[in-house]
Amino acid sequence: MLLNKYCKSNMFFIVIIFLVTFIDVYGDYYWLSATSVLMKDVFWSHFFVYVIIYLFFIFFIDFIIFLFKKFFRNNK
Repeated sequence: MLLNKYCKSNMFFIVIIFLVTFIDVYGDYYWLSATSVLMKDVFWSHFFVYVIIYLFFIFFIDFIIFLFKKFFRNNK
């Protein structure tokens, strides 16, 4: 149950990252059509870099939370 909710949350944020990346790249290439922007390598490179940064950030925070929970359980 928790993993299913966690996966849905990550997918929601990845969709938000997709939209923000599209707006960011479209601002640089406003003279192109939306499909041309989606076909450019710069869009996909920005998108994958943003997703990787997001996933590393989330995994780092989850790891810190896991360590604190483990530490406080052992000190009781």
